[in-house]
Amino acid sequence: MSCDSTKRKQKVLSIQQKLEMIKKSEAGRSMRTLMDEYEVGSSTIYDIKKQKKDLESFTNTSESSVKAMSRKNLRKPKLDKLDQVLYEWFSLKWSEGVAISGPMIKAKAKDFKMRMNLTEECIFSEGWLTHFKHCHGSRQLDGSGEKKISRQ
Repeated sequence: MSCDSTKRKQKVLSIQQKLEMIKKSEAGRSMRTLMDEYEVGSSTIYDIKKQKKDLESFTNTSESSVKAMSRKNLRKPKLDKLDQVLYEWFSLKWSEGVAISGPMIKAKAKDFKMRMNLTEECIFSEGWLTHFKHCHGSRQLDGSGEKKISRQ
């Protein structure tokens, strides 16, 4: 007895694709059409439909909707409150026209962590900084050779 089934390759959809799928489903597209179009199984579609409120809430509260829509998950940072406070500081400084370097962000994160009496372990490495910038839609510019952070 041989089974002639082929395993489908795992596919991770962006938040934008998930929201599009939900709209198409609500507009009357069949499950089979969605499965073929997005190359996912029916259980994936059901799971995404269950996430509708969370997906919409996430995109409505995101600082940079372009970056939010390209993300593939809704995970929050390990130290969510610290991340929020740091981003508020970053936004304020950016709106004032202050050039903000990576080391400045790391130093401020350490300062806020200490002030907030957070005991969780967190290493403010280059990887952490890259993740922070990516999650908040920031990018590094080096027009004059000086590193500074700017919103996209």
